[in-house]
Amino acid sequence: MTEISFDKFLFLNDENISFGAKGTLFFLMQRMCNWVPFIDEMSSYCTDSPSTISKYFKELIENGYMFSYRERNDDGSFGVSKIYFSFCKNEVAEFKEHSGNL
Repeated sequence: MTEISFDKFLFLNDENISFGAKGTLFFLMQRMCNWVPFIDEMSSYCTDSPSTISKYFKELIENGYMFSYRERNDDGSFGVSKIYFSFCKNEVAEFKEHSGNL
């Protein structure tokens, strides 16, 4: 029998983020393997506009569920923007701490 851990769903009780942001995080987590999230593409899966999805991303970043960063290329220039996200704020904080100054 598979045991389900509800610890990762504690973020659902976070009153600082909207239902839209919570749904966006679930959407990202279900597709996280080998999928790069593009806001325009995400809006094609729902009724929310790209600007609304951008607002949800900002909300998740501000509340510690997402971290946006850019790695440096070998020549020192900035590469493409990347995001790290998790149901757990501690995981995001740990990733952010260990990533240094990207």
